[in-house]
Amino acid sequence: MGSSIVKDKLHESILSCNKKLASEILDKHPELLDEICMPEETTPLAFAVTKNQVEMVRFLMSRKADADIKLHDGETAMLIASQLGHLESLQVLFGRHAETNDCDAEGNTALDLAVLGGHYHCAAFLYSKGMNLKNKELYEERLRSRGQEDVDIDSIYTKLLSIGQARKSLLEACQTKNEESEDLDIKNSNLFHEFRD
Repeated sequence: MGSSIVKDKLHESILSCNKKLASEILDKHPELLDEICMPEETTPLAFAVTKNQVEMVRFLMSRKADADIKLHDGETAMLIASQLGHLESLQVLFGRHAETNDCDAEGNTALDLAVLGGHYHCAAFLYSKGMNLKNKELYEERLRSRGQEDVDIDSIYTKLLSIGQARKSLLEACQTKNEESEDLDIKNSNLFHEFRD
């Protein structure tokens, strides 16, 4: 198979969530795992995140795909997941220790992109994991510049802050009971469930 045919097959395998085919391709061409080789000029992982193919995100991360590769616009897989509101992909990336402090070309973090995109379930997840909110005036300014003046940022900001406090309480309770972090994640999911789009 020629190079472009191999890349096309990898692209198809991600779209169809065909882990067997993707595995065969990556076994023969491991260099493609972290190469910007998809038609959308992304890595296979970033493409899987964009298409919200959560099983492929897991698969690629299990093969040690680099989640922190910056694309031409400075975006990483985590930034893409936040911007598009793909919570499950975001959770997989976070669970595999993807970089949370990366910023896009405009200086937005994953949390910023989730807030600005109206993906409050993703924002709540990231905030519950310890990411910092910027001041609400900055969010208001950015939302206005995007023509989103009807967003009640005060309400959203207050809810996110309450989630942060609830997370802290859960951490303390789990430490007291020596609960596993997986149990904490299950409890955390209830905190941001109300933010679902």
